[in-house]
Amino acid sequence: MEEIKKESNGRGNVILLTVIAIVTMIIVVIGATFAYLASSVQDSDTSNINAATNAGSDLLMMNAGDDVEIVANLENFYEGAGNLTGMVGASVQLSTSSTEEVTYDYRVYLTIPHNDFEYSSGTCYTKNVDANVVADSYDACMENSESNVWATLDGIGYACYGPSEKVANEYYSNELTCLSSSANMWAPANTAELVFDLYQSVDGVTDADACLTAGVCVSNTREVIPGLTNQTACVPDESSTNTWLANIYDSSEGICYEVVKTADLTELTTTDEKGYSLIDNASISATNGTARHYYRGIVTLINFGHNQIVNGNKTFNGVLNFERIVEEEPVTP
Repeated sequence: MEEIKKESNGRGNVILLTVIAIVTMIIVVIGATFAYLASSVQDSDTSNINAATNAGSDLLMMNAGDDVEIVANLENFYEGAGNLTGMVGASVQLSTSSTEEVTYDYRVYLTIPHNDFEYSSGTCYTKNVDANVVADSYDACMENSESNVWATLDGIGYACYGPSEKVANEYYSNELTCLSSSANMWAPANTAELVFDLYQSVDGVTDADACLTAGVCVSNTREVIPGLTNQTACVPDESSTNTWLANIYDSSEGICYEVVKTADLTELTTTDEKGYSLIDNASISATNGTARHYYRGIVTLINFGHNQIVNGNKTFNGVLNFERIVEEEPVTP
């Protein structure tokens, strides 16, 4: 999609070309699992628009990146096979011949009109109907006792139960198989299954070792954990559910990328044009030259090793947006 705007500011006319990257995912389970992820630019791969002004010439470019595909099947998405990822590259570039600093602000966000993914992780327990605890929400259930269980007997209604016995049989490691037995109940966990990590280039870091030793520690719900500043502290052993998101170093370009936003997309949808914010406000500035911001967006379908059949025949449709922020002109009385 291309949107050309011509507007007037104090320096003259500026023509903008907005490029939107479209990200879609389809997962189907018919004996195997298939996933498709695409990130594409409509009509144009790059945006090169010049605008002559009285004070100089500004060129604002947004490149949303190339297509990416993921196909998951029994050969690459089975227990122990690891996660599947797809990456899209994007950039924002400002060039100017002005001898005074020129600055533009922009935001980055996701719009997700359709997503019927579900959390597939959880624990199967032996039905404990005699230990029902009065509580009308998960938080209220856990307030009474951390050993309580917020569970469902039918996949629809939930209730709070006292301490319950876990079902050891691995066959019951997902909701569908767990509830296939009337003797069981299922306690879901909001463990991120489809995630998006946005990386941005770091100014002044060109050394690979200095870049790669830094990163961000996140929990299995995709919350950033402060204070854990290296991989060993973040993931001390195999039982840890944390993830270390290390910086990325592009040796061909000498560019270091750091995580600026991580998001759990598993059940995320947006209902308005503002979408889900990744970066509220970023500024790019240049003086008689060129400035560049580079981005990498990584979508990951996490392989838990248990049967993720509940996400069969599900779709995720989203749009990755780079949008210039334009201040509204004050209204003259």
